[in-house]
Amino acid sequence: MLTLAATNLLDEAWSAVAAPVYAREVYGSAAALGLLFGASGGGSVIGAVVYGAVGHRLPRRAVFVGGFVLVGAPFLLLATLPPLPAALAIQAVRGFAGGPMNPILGVLQGEGKADGSSA
Repeated sequence: MLTLAATNLLDEAWSAVAAPVYAREVYGSAAALGLLFGASGGGSVIGAVVYGAVGHRLPRRAVFVGGFVLVGAPFLLLATLPPLPAALAIQAVRGFAGGPMNPILGVLQGEGKADGSSA
């Protein structure tokens, strides 16, 4: 839970502070910020739907850890200041990778494993 709290803190710093500055400085437009957030949100919805359809066949831990890594890695790619279409693709992949994370956490809570209990 501490890892989730720390990464959520960093993600909020990106969303509230860094992303608006990034969009203004790199792309010169508030519309770019909306597109970046939209690509991430769209990817997240698609990722959650795909996980809902095929997730029962996949190992939860591997999906969660892989998603966790892929959600953080795109920041390294965005640091290269790619053109907007590439940045949108990066954000869409980031969102897709994060899509299964909340459903997995919800299942773990239902099983009593996400709250620190040993059940």
